[in-house]
Amino acid sequence: MDSNFNLDTFFGFQDIAKTVQLEKKLKEKLFHMKELELTQRVVMHWDQFGLIDLPRSNNEEWRKFSFLDYVWLHIIQDLRNVGVPLEVIKKVKEFVLEKLPAEVFLSLLRKHLDEKEEKNETEEKIYSQVVTDKLCGLEENPEFSMLLFAVLISILSREPI
Repeated sequence: MDSNFNLDTFFGFQDIAKTVQLEKKLKEKLFHMKELELTQRVVMHWDQFGLIDLPRSNNEEWRKFSFLDYVWLHIIQDLRNVGVPLEVIKKVKEFVLEKLPAEVFLSLLRKHLDEKEEKNETEEKIYSQVVTDKLCGLEENPEFSMLLFAVLISILSREPI
């Protein structure tokens, strides 16, 4: 992985500014093909089949991938390793990568917090700030997905997805 990519500063964060920084960091195109531990042929096949939507910024440039892309590609790989057909993975993609409106994202976050046995003051504080600050202007152009939600919650709570 890219040596500049480090999520340690986001574990246990307590303010909305860090949440926005984390969301941007997870979407930043930092990784090259060699860091994915997948072959270019496999990634191109999945792209042609519609499992990934990763346009190149320039036809002559190598693709770069975000941390969320990295996670999704490895989910595909894990599903393929246990024999899940590409058609089924494509349906999973529709759910996992579907864009969510900000209010749906917030309701999922609220539900997650309400269902936890152990209450976490940090999570509650962030939720309150997100609602109060109306996503710091992000609601005008939200790009939330179930995958982003799962990764954010995992980092915030220090629990695996």
